[in-house]
Amino acid sequence: MEPEGKVRQIICDQLSCDVEEISDDAFLSDDLGMTPDDLEEMVALLAEEFEIDIPDVDAEDWETVADVINYVVDRLAND
Repeated sequence: MEPEGKVRQIICDQLSCDVEEISDDAFLSDDLGMTPDDLEEMVALLAEEFEIDIPDVDAEDWETVADVINYVVDRLAND
């Protein structure tokens, strides 16, 4: 599975939604109902899955699904 698909799956596993139902421009908190605790857990899952370090300050800037995907893809390309 491509990184984009894995990120979407992790988000959906965290929020109990279907991958097909979320769009890249969906807002994590407003559209998907992500709480700060959900975000913290998602960061840990992403870091483990992709073997990357994700500083909390970076994750605080994520607003949409695309923000998360782009961050992970960029980190994988630069590591």
